Amino acid sequence: MASLRASASDRIEGHPGNRGFVEIVPALNTTQAIMRRGVLGLLAQQHNDGGWAQLHSLASDAYATGQSLVALREAGGLRATDPAYKRGIAFLLKTQLEDGSWYVKSRAIPFQPFFESGFPHGHDQWVSMAASNWATMALAHDVT
Repeated sequence: MASLRASASDRIEGHPGNRGFVEIVPALNTTQAIMRRGVLGLLAQQHNDGGWAQLHSLASDAYATGQSLVALREAGGLRATDPAYKRGIAFLLKTQLEDGSWYVKSRAIPFQPFFESGFPHGHDQWVSMAASNWATMALAHDVT
């Protein structure tokens, strides 16, 4: 079975934001080829700060970065030792708050009454809790 892992040789050096890739899919079955394109597409969305964003027009955040790193690992697309993975981990460690959480501003339109759960960040606590979950999962993959 051919490997789905992406590597530094897939990157086009000097391309702004490391968004350029050379797609080489030798003898992969259809599922593997789709997974490989997904891995490369997700890697292409990594920002220069090492993180990922919910939308390309937004800044990197812990939710999108943790989710992307977990997806890349689960898809077999990156090892924890890969430079792209390490940049993502560095982003998460740099943005982690002193209390251990990550703050992400909610973009959701409020549709239910707010109530305090005890997690930090007030009205943004629900998305920040999910972001902290994704970030923690990515960090756990880094040590396994």
